[in-house]
Amino acid sequence: MRPIRPAIRRALVTAAAAATAVAALAAPAPAAPANLVLNGGFETGTTASWTPWPAGGATVAATGSFEGAHHAVLPAGASLAQTVQGLASGQDYLATGRYRSDDAESFFVGLRYFDASHPGVVEAEKSYAESAEWTRFGIPFTTGDGRTQVGLLAQNAGTGSGHLDDVRLYELSGARSDIQDLSLEAATIPDDGSAAWDSLQTALAEADAAYWDFGLPDADVAAAAAALEDAVRAFDPPPPDGIASPGDTAYYVSSSEGDDGNDGLSPETPWESLEKLNASTFAAGDEILLKAGDSWEGTVLHPRGSGEEGAPITLGKYGGEDRPYLNAQDASVEMDTYNLVKGEDSHLEPYTQEFYTTVYLADQEHWTIRDLEVANHAAGWTDLNGDAKLRSGIMVMNDNAGTLSGIQVLDNEVHHVLGDKAAKTYWGGAGIVFTVMLKSPDAAVPSNYDGLLVEGNYVHDTNRQGIVTNSRQNLRPDIDHLGDLADAVEKGLSPWYPSTDVVIRDNYVADVAGDGILPQVTQGALVERNTVDGFNLRSGGASAGIWAWNADDTVFQFNEAFGGHTTHDGQGYDVDYGQTGTIYQYNYSHDNDGGFILFCSPGQGSDPESPGGGVRSQDAVVRYNISQNDRARSFMFSGYSDGALIYNNTVYQGPGINARPVDFWAWNDTYPTSASFYNNVFHLDSAGPWNFQDQGLSMQGVVFDSNTIYGVHSAGEPADPNKSTEDPLLAAPGTGTTNTPVGGSYERPSLDGYALQEGSPAIGTGVIVETADGTVIGGLAPNGGRDYWGNPVVPGVPPTRGAWSAERDRGGNGHGNHCGRGNPNHC
Repeated sequence: MRPIRPAIRRALVTAAAAATAVAALAAPAPAAPANLVLNGGFETGTTASWTPWPAGGATVAATGSFEGAHHAVLPAGASLAQTVQGLASGQDYLATGRYRSDDAESFFVGLRYFDASHPGVVEAEKSYAESAEWTRFGIPFTTGDGRTQVGLLAQNAGTGSGHLDDVRLYELSGARSDIQDLSLEAATIPDDGSAAWDSLQTALAEADAAYWDFGLPDADVAAAAAALEDAVRAFDPPPPDGIASPGDTAYYVSSSEGDDGNDGLSPETPWESLEKLNASTFAAGDEILLKAGDSWEGTVLHPRGSGEEGAPITLGKYGGEDRPYLNAQDASVEMDTYNLVKGEDSHLEPYTQEFYTTVYLADQEHWTIRDLEVANHAAGWTDLNGDAKLRSGIMVMNDNAGTLSGIQVLDNEVHHVLGDKAAKTYWGGAGIVFTVMLKSPDAAVPSNYDGLLVEGNYVHDTNRQGIVTNSRQNLRPDIDHLGDLADAVEKGLSPWYPSTDVVIRDNYVADVAGDGILPQVTQGALVERNTVDGFNLRSGGASAGIWAWNADDTVFQFNEAFGGHTTHDGQGYDVDYGQTGTIYQYNYSHDNDGGFILFCSPGQGSDPESPGGGVRSQDAVVRYNISQNDRARSFMFSGYSDGALIYNNTVYQGPGINARPVDFWAWNDTYPTSASFYNNVFHLDSAGPWNFQDQGLSMQGVVFDSNTIYGVHSAGEPADPNKSTEDPLLAAPGTGTTNTPVGGSYERPSLDGYALQEGSPAIGTGVIVETADGTVIGGLAPNGGRDYWGNPVVPGVPPTRGAWSAERDRGGNGHGNHCGRGNPNHC
């Protein structure tokens, strides 16, 4: 693994120092193939594509130009402006050109932004012409929140004339952005007369030439950037000496009171820096304690070593209630790994991946990370749309280390992880992420995790996801909907090897760009008592609240998901493809734009010979859940699924919701082959049509039996031999509350309004739910053994419809277990 790369602190919107530093670079005129400015050299002989003020104020001269036959002349009080549209958000750009002035410091070129942060036109940055000779100007900038256009403004506020020529605007590659940042950093390094200083000047000159030569191959620009970084890093102070801990020792670290020369063994003699921790190797039973309220920025925290079962290494805090704050900003870690080339000749290719994360473990086990405040965004960055980097707050990495066990992430606040808002990847874009790299050709065993616990964390304002587990050791036909993985699966390049004993519990996830909680490549994961409050806010892609992918036998229970935006996907929950045996039980969904729950798969799993024929989403159980005022559709089927068993759920739609109770979309010309609805209560004060057909295809094997559909009866309502249309007498539908704590134990909302009143026709009129062969579902009794509130549901007794179990369903003893109405919490 390569060493941690320190942060380069760069302006998000160019500061004057940046404009001056870039303008000072001397290099040959660029040959730029992708200039976004129109008529930047004024070779039309006019100011066409520019807006002059006052009209006719600026003219075009045919002599004395920097390049070509013409240039613009701006007399006193004149300006020229041009708006460049179609810019990408979170991308680096450079505005450049040549100018000269007859009146020093009166003529400037600047940028104006049109974005959500600036309701009017705001002049942001200026670069002044300080010479009567033609001089290059350069104004780098980074687009942000909603900014898809920028205005170029040239203005003469003096008494003479300003001259403008060869105006260009380029999208910068990552390497050019690096050169820009490193040039600024190099400007802060004093001349010490050393050979390293001479090497720095040489590297600056070569990087300068590469920066301005837009016809240079990207590899050459990257090489110049790498050489400049090496020259700049030569002036970094040497890292502190690390220690090799004997174990069972507490180490204290304080940025406000510490010194790396201390022994670190007491609150009175703490270490100071994260670099000290990164240089050290810790052992079983150690504690690494950061001082409460202290902060560390610009460095990835990556201490080494592993604990043992029963004696983990703990990373936590001391000295107060406040959390220690960490933000790596633009610091990163690089890893040499492999990428999968898909297709008929699939193979692995070496490449280097860069990780932007704040807290990092790699190939380590038996760690507990707790009580920290973790962020990851560039210095001064406040735009929730993020930049173009793939960032994470806490990342745990397994790079062919076999099974890593005993990692716990507890009671942290992870927030403002503001990287790419749209990209789904295996190695970033989340508040908390666990990932496994592709199985390397020389790996003796596959790799996964065992015994992960993510509990009690408050994760908010993150891009793209909240809490994620993932693995690139995930190949099986179940996910090959494009048909380009068959060769890799046959060759066994990186077969599905799921993580086990994964528990995600009692977390509060809020205001995420995309998905809230997403376990992937797991077997038997348990996701319970979590709240997702506001998801799919910025991603622009398909996202859901709490769901799994390429994972079997996942149990989701006692969760709440609400505030999902858009209908792409926008559901609170999702049984996605690559899944068998998923159970959703005792969950609450409300006020989601996309609906309650999605079942989907893009391949017709019932036909293995068809394209994507191995892709499947099957044998899901959805029981004893409550949906309140979810929009668009309650139950959404997209493409193939099979064996969905949906029973004893309560769905309430208030006036004006008009969601489709069931909706079907044919994804890749595929369709469900069976779905069974038993004992559900639909209380519909409004309703869209029931839809079981799309693009000439229909859902197959749909069974409705013993459901209550009360209120609005809209088009397409299905037949049901034991349907009830009577009022089920819900106690107070539409009155469900939400979980309020943002950390620690989940307090279930009050949903007593979905219990049934005495005399309800839904009591005792449901059908006993059994699997076709009489086997037990999910290791529990076929009816789940309990209702939403924890009241028992006795097998073999006709149940009550909906998510509440009446007294008669509990064995007939007349007492119940006091988990029902009036005491719904913690049951």
